[in-house]
Amino acid sequence: MVMIKKLFIVFMFIAFSSLLCQVWAQEKPNGPFKKMDINKDEMISKDEFMAFHMEQAKKRGEMIFTKADTNGDGLLTKEEVINVLNAIKEKAEQLKNK
Repeated sequence: MVMIKKLFIVFMFIAFSSLLCQVWAQEKPNGPFKKMDINKDEMISKDEFMAFHMEQAKKRGEMIFTKADTNGDGLLTKEEVINVLNAIKEKAEQLKNK
């Protein structure tokens, strides 16, 4: 469980860093800032920020679950969890070494 939490934190850090780079580089009309700014006041409150990131985490979680569920039964075995965690760890190492 601790490994899952650590990998989730690494994954979220990578995703958040990528998001910030996009915002700072040049905001697109439908970019992340606009998506987070729910009330369109050109500022992002903590609630708006958290709602956006919770939705993103949910989407990533669903994607990871689908990829991890290699037999498509809607359940993850211990082996499937270990395999997906190893794949995430490997990807994080590749990104770290770039």
